[in-house]
Amino acid sequence: RGRGVNDSGELQWKGVGGGERGGGGAGMSKVAAEDSDVVIVGGCVEDVSGKPKDRLIPGSSNPGKVQRSVGGVGHNIAEALFLLNQKLTLFSAIGDDEAGKQFLRRWEDRGGIETFNPHVVQGGTTAHYLAVANEEGDLVAAIADMDVFSSISTGYVLEAAADKIRRARLLVLDGNVPPETFRTLLEVAREGGVPVFFEPTSAPKARLVAQSSLLGNIDFISPNELELRAMVECLLPSNRPVQDLQLSQLFSVVLDSGVRNVLMTAGKDGVFYGRKDDTTGDVSIVQFPPPQAENLSIVNTSGAGDTFAAGFIRGIVKGLPIDRSIELGQRAAMLTLQCDDTVSSRIAELALSGA
Repeated sequence: RGRGVNDSGELQWKGVGGGERGGGGAGMSKVAAEDSDVVIVGGCVEDVSGKPKDRLIPGSSNPGKVQRSVGGVGHNIAEALFLLNQKLTLFSAIGDDEAGKQFLRRWEDRGGIETFNPHVVQGGTTAHYLAVANEEGDLVAAIADMDVFSSISTGYVLEAAADKIRRARLLVLDGNVPPETFRTLLEVAREGGVPVFFEPTSAPKARLVAQSSLLGNIDFISPNELELRAMVECLLPSNRPVQDLQLSQLFSVVLDSGVRNVLMTAGKDGVFYGRKDDTTGDVSIVQFPPPQAENLSIVNTSGAGDTFAAGFIRGIVKGLPIDRSIELGQRAAMLTLQCDDTVSSRIAELALSGA
């Protein structure tokens, strides 16, 4: 199954479903069909976040604001895609506690089991993520209780998700999926000629996927620089220092592992997109600065990367070129940066404008 990016930045998928299909245009490839399914397997997490009113003082009680919300990388991507009018199904694991019931209620009016089909663990506790930000909204520290995700098992995904994945246009995985289940999902996607998008979630989880030799079957990956370096540490000999490597070297290592497209999110520096030329093997990296916005007030950064991923995914599923898909992702992320929620409800405005 060959896949790449042509000179105009459009997607090309070869050998998908029988024969070669053209690149990039809506309806022309396995991934480019507006009404098709995106299958997401990843985390549903109850987020608890705190932000001080003034400068954060470590080791002390800080007056501020504490907020609860539903989150998790997989769920955030699904939430944003839903707001963008993308047909999807989310598979995850939750407890039968109040937090788990909250997730079920949230998706009940959005298609029920057709859009959200989790493994509900009897007596289990839904995942929780406790985050503390500084006065500017940047993450300072966090505690993650994610034990329930061990129940995203191979048996569960084969029974509940495999048929949908084989018929899907894109499979999206986050770092909460256990490695053996991750491997099984990649095999199912390969059977159906379905491209795979991976959001690493965190540096330790990115490292785990790289250590398990799973990167070679992934088409798109969207790490931040910390996650990218964590993966490179696993891919290079142990005596090779990673901290001194330049960005081009980091991209080359990950692309050499078999990943076809790298989208590194870089905050105020925007997004760096890298790929390897299928003919020459040369690596090219392009920077996409963030959109210019007047009077931008950053409230919360915790869901921006997930929202970017959703916007980008929506773009490629619609058949947009890579650059326009990145732009759509950035526009979605800008909206989330300006609200307390991990996914801004205003993303629906992008759908109304034709996204």
